[in-house]
Amino acid sequence: MPNRADSAKIHMAKKALAMSDSQYRDLLRDRYGVESSKDLSAADTADLLGFFRQQGWEARPPREAEQAQPPAPRRPAPRKNVAAMVAKIAVQLRDAGRLGKGVDRLAYADGIARHMFFKGHPEVQVWVEWLEPGQLVKVIQALEIDAKRRVRRLDDAQPVE
Repeated sequence: MPNRADSAKIHMAKKALAMSDSQYRDLLRDRYGVESSKDLSAADTADLLGFFRQQGWEARPPREAEQAQPPAPRRPAPRKNVAAMVAKIAVQLRDAGRLGKGVDRLAYADGIARHMFFKGHPEVQVWVEWLEPGQLVKVIQALEIDAKRRVRRLDDAQPVE
């Protein structure tokens, strides 16, 4: 008796080779002396699958293998000497409405760091957690400037009474 995987392969091959049910049953009866693929021995199952391959059938990989995606990158944990600065950046982003979700929660700050320190290297993955303390201070300053600019824009947009 073939296992579930082999049984599925047999029926996929039958369909791929456009065999009618009567052709398939005649093949089983003439070649193996059985009425159903459930009655095949392990050797007969392997032989039948080999016969289908000779006829031009190719087994395709399982769907999980086709749809498997690499795991999403995880943000590195900040070093102890920069953890407070990274937390401050997260608070600044939250206050500005620019704090993302999940692995992208500090993406705006990552972009600022890439622009400030890695210009001309778009292939480099930049995480603010990897920056040196002096670089983090500059990112914090850039976010403070951005916050002041936003406040000024809101003040300018207010109608004068």
